[in-house]
Amino acid sequence: VEMTGSSFKAMTHDTKLNLLVLFYSPEDCGSLALEFEAVARTFEPFSNVTIARIAVQEHPETFDKYSHLGLPAIVFFGQADRYFGFKPKEVVYADLRLAGPMVRFLNRKCATREPLHRLPGLSEDDTDALPREGDADAPDWVFQPAGAGGAGEL
Repeated sequence: VEMTGSSFKAMTHDTKLNLLVLFYSPEDCGSLALEFEAVARTFEPFSNVTIARIAVQEHPETFDKYSHLGLPAIVFFGQADRYFGFKPKEVVYADLRLAGPMVRFLNRKCATREPLHRLPGLSEDDTDALPREGDADAPDWVFQPAGAGGAGEL
């Protein structure tokens, strides 16, 4: 999804949406655009996860708060807590700028288990997108053994 200044504000305040935003400059974003497209295709079936980008030159007001990050910058805006209703603080994505690690990050943050949807030219292993034991922010259900029962079983 290509964002504008007004859609950025609306989407970042949406309490039911997990949003990953790429702040970019069109001339600086060659290979990252392909990686980001693979992430977007991976989460396309989910109505509560949106992968979007915004051109900073066209909408500089959206980047004021994040300008210290430099370009390109990737920021995650999580959905509101279902019990308390507050929207968590945004998280700066600081891992590798590859589709596999970005999908893995979103799987942890959104409590999903989506494998990477490959695009031509990407060479990562699908398992790189799945949460690993020891990930500090992985949801509890990820590491329950099969047949363990309980609310965490898929």
